[in-house]
Amino acid sequence: MSKIFAIVTPTSLALREAVVRTAADRAARYRRVFEAPNDLEHRRVLADWLIEQGDPHGEFIAVQFEHSRKARLRAGKLLHRHRAHFLGPLSAWVEPRDDERWEHGFLTHGALRWSATLAHEPALATLRSVRLVATDLSAVESRWLHDVVVTPTARASFHT
Repeated sequence: MSKIFAIVTPTSLALREAVVRTAADRAARYRRVFEAPNDLEHRRVLADWLIEQGDPHGEFIAVQFEHSRKARLRAGKLLHRHRAHFLGPLSAWVEPRDDERWEHGFLTHGALRWSATLAHEPALATLRSVRLVATDLSAVESRWLHDVVVTPTARASFHT
């Protein structure tokens, strides 16, 4: 029976601590956006930090603050390449649709397949309008949802 030992050096320990610290910073910065979704300054701060980290979501947020044609084209390219990354925890439930809207780097209008696990998801906070495309909406309840449209294929009783 062979045993594998990991050699822990001060460098590897410092690297691991830096990774943990970066993940905690990322979570805290996103949390600020979700706790105050109408405060655009939190999004600008997040964008700057993400750009420093080399994360394309930072550039996407930043170009969505611009109003030039060039910025709109760049935002479209970034969204095409990194949509799932930008959706983060919502990526498994958001349906791709032509009427989807993004503002200042976050989805504001879109279609969701509802799941009970979404009920307490802070990332819902940036959504202003949601089109639910699930078939069983009896469990739809979330403090984050404000404007819900039920598609013809999703008829059921629900409460928000």
